[in-house]
Formats: sequence, structure tokens, C-alpha cells
Amino acid sequence: MAAARGLDGPADDRTDAVHGVPADVVARLARALDLAPSTSFLLLDRNLKIAWANRASEQLTGIPTGERIGTDGLAGVHPSDVPRLTHGFMQLLASAEGRRDDPAVGEPLRYRFRNADGSWAVYESIVHSMLSDPAVEGVLVESRIVHTGDGVGGVVDLLVEDAPFEDVLSACAALVPPWIGAASVVGEVECGRVVGLSEAGPVGALVRDPGWWEAALDAGQVVAPDDFAGFPDDLVAEARGLGFCTAWAAPILDRSTNDTLGCLVVLSRVDVAFDLAADGNLRQAMRIASLAITEERRRRLLRHQAATDPLTGLGNRSALRRRLDAATGDITLVAIDLDGFKPVNDVHGHDLQHLVAGGVAERLRSVVREDDLVVRFGGDEFAVVLADDAAEEAAGKLVSRVVATLEAPIELEGLTLTIGASLGVATAAVENVVHDADTALYEAKRAKRAKPGLWARRAKRVVRSVVAEGD
Repeated sequence: MAAARGLDGPADDRTDAVHGVPADVVARLARALDLAPSTSFLLLDRNLKIAWANRASEQLTGIPTGERIGTDGLAGVHPSDVPRLTHGFMQLLASAEGRRDDPAVGEPLRYRFRNADGSWAVYESIVHSMLSDPAVEGVLVESRIVHTGDGVGGVVDLLVEDAPFEDVLSACAALVPPWIGAASVVGEVECGRVVGLSEAGPVGALVRDPGWWEAALDAGQVVAPDDFAGFPDDLVAEARGLGFCTAWAAPILDRSTNDTLGCLVVLSRVDVAFDLAADGNLRQAMRIASLAITEERRRRLLRHQAATDPLTGLGNRSALRRRLDAATGDITLVAIDLDGFKPVNDVHGHDLQHLVAGGVAERLRSVVREDDLVVRFGGDEFAVVLADDAAEEAAGKLVSRVVATLEAPIELEGLTLTIGASLGVATAAVENVVHDADTALYEAKRAKRAKPGLWARRAKRVVRSVVAEGD
């Protein structure tokens, strides 16, 4: 590819003009691109490899220009954005075939990119296709950072882009002006507490410490002394050493319910009252953070509901699929089919059958380990996915516990019901484990039909045979 020569200047002593512009002027324009402030220019070849990068790209990303030449042009792009960008590039290639002129790409593209310091930035890019030019055969990508926490619009952009929740909270923390101090925003969600920071480095590590915000978060009250009074001595000493005057911690509340959603922490660099600052920038940061945390809770709730069986509260097929997709090696799955479940409905009706299903779910939860996953496919079909570190012995013990708990009588509404189960166990690669467990379950049910008395009297031996067939 000869693309790089045109950007470094003329490859020979030509003095002809390009569309009426002298060649030396074209060379100067190329050098201007190299030094363009706040604008990254990347030249990608047909294989999406970086053939040239201007100096400003290093200033924006922190990645040395020399290290990027010859590397994948999509390296560092957020995984969620890669398919979209790849698809667009393939469309350009297809459009360029057989055409004398390259298709115009008028609309700017947005994508997330991880900088050298690990932070994510959103870039807006204009693509200049030069694939039909035999001297270039590439695509020039002109990019600018559209936000790195730049005000409320930056937070909204991150939410629209479905950015990591920590990045959203960091953008909220960045709403606190640097002249006031460094800030962190803590959001309480289902998985625990997530912290976003306005600054990185030692200051970020300091303001992340729970010693600043746990009391305000737990009590739901503002902690804003004139000095560092009430905060841990070791944190106070470190803060003073970094030039801070005092610290504030204020709970972030849901305006409609008054529930505590999180906390804003500010290490102040100036001696000002909390109320004075809260009237403006801090109040705005807390309000936007409240909306962001509420939205994240809503999203997580929807994801949870999409992966939850509504009758029992166990995982469903989607939860099983997520667990299998996250597996890094062979996985152990126990397929469970209840015996005598359908007759409960025939004799006692749906309501009692639903109570039985809920009781079975509770029993299964009680015998598995914390990292095991219990799912219900529907009706009388359940499954247990063992944690990745489960050994063969652990699988055998689990099956024994499952058989014992499901064979115990169930007392419901004055009735005593016996619900047994057939089990199939398999340890295999993700793509095979469900099929193998179903096969083992089928063999177990066939053996039970052939010798029902033996299965009823010798549960332990049955367990061993099921495990053996699953292996």
C-alpha cells in the first residue's frame, strides 16, 4: 500500500498541481493534518490495519503513534461497537468495487475507545473513503472526542451509548468543578456498590475509600463538617497531604420515594461551606446521578426479570444460556424431571401444582452451593448448573442431596404429597452438555420404568448409576 507517502509529503520532486493546488501546498496541508489539534487521523488499509496515524492521535489516546502502525484499527474499540463499525467498513469495500469514485459517507459515526490510561472516551468520526484511489486504497478516519464527562450532555451520551455504569457515575462525579475538589459518586445497585471517580491516580484511590461515604450512605444523612471532623484519621492525613481542606458526603435520594440510591463524596480544595456549593454544581451532580442510578436499577431489573422464572423465582432458559456462554471450559449440568407432577394438577388443580413447583424450587435452592445455578424450564423440568470449580465428587454429592430432598414428602394445605425425580448428569463442553444431560436423563427414566421397585428402595445406588451414565 502506498498510502503513507501522500501524508508525509511528495514521494518525488513533482511540481504538478492537484486539482489546481500546487504540490507543495498539498504537502503542507498533509503536515497540518499531522499536527491538527484535538483531531485524530488514522489511515486504514483494506484489512483494517493502521497504515498511518497523526501525532494528535497519540495526544488524545495516550498510545504512541509508532506502536499503532500495522496494528488492528479496531483494537481498543468497545466490543459492542466493533460489529457495527466492521459492517460499515465492509459496505464501503463492497461499494468501492467497480466504481471510479468512492461513495460518500456523510453522517458521523460514534464509538467508544479505551485510552492508554484505561479510561473510555466517546469519539465522533467522519470517514473519508479512498478505497478506489490506487495510490491509497484505504480509508481516512477523522475523529474527535465528543465528551469525556463534559457536563450533563456527557452523562446523557453515556447513557444513550449504554456505557459501563462506572463510567456513567464517573461522568456524574465530573460535574463537580475541579476548583471545588475531587469527587466520587457511589451507586447502590443489585450487585452491590459501584463507584465512579472524577479523577484518577492517588486522588481517585483516596476518594474511592468507603471511609468517606459509608456513614452518610447508611444513615441517609449529610456529613459535611467545616473540617475533617468525624472521618478516619488515616484518610484525613492522606487528604491533607494532597492539599484538600475538608470532605463532604451527601446521600443521593430518589425524589419520589425518598429511598437512598447512593452517595456523593467531595474532597474540597477550597474552604467553602457545603450549602454554598450545593446550591449549584453539587446539587446538579446529585440530581443527575439520581436519574442515572434509577435508570441503571431499572435496566438491571429488566435483565433480571428476563432471566427469571416468574412462578418460582429460579433462573429460566435465558439464565441457563447466559451461564453457559460465560463458561470457560467443561461444565457440569444436572437435568431434573419431576415424577408425579402432572397428576397433582389433574387431581388438585393448578393452584396446588404451582405451590408444589414453588416448594421444589425452595428445596433445590437449599441443597445447592452459592455459585451453583438452579433453573426451571417450565412445567416439571428443572436443572442445576454446577460452578466451574466443581469436581466429580461434588457432582455426586449434589445429586444425592437433590434426590433426598425431592423424595421427602411435601406437606401442603393439609395434604401429604410425594414428588420424586429422575436425574441425568453430564460433564461436557458447553455446546454438548445440555444434550448429554438430556440423554442421561432419558436413560435414567427408562431404567426407572423398567425396575420401579428397585429405584424406590435403592436411591443411593440409583444416584451412582445416574452419575456414571452422565459421565
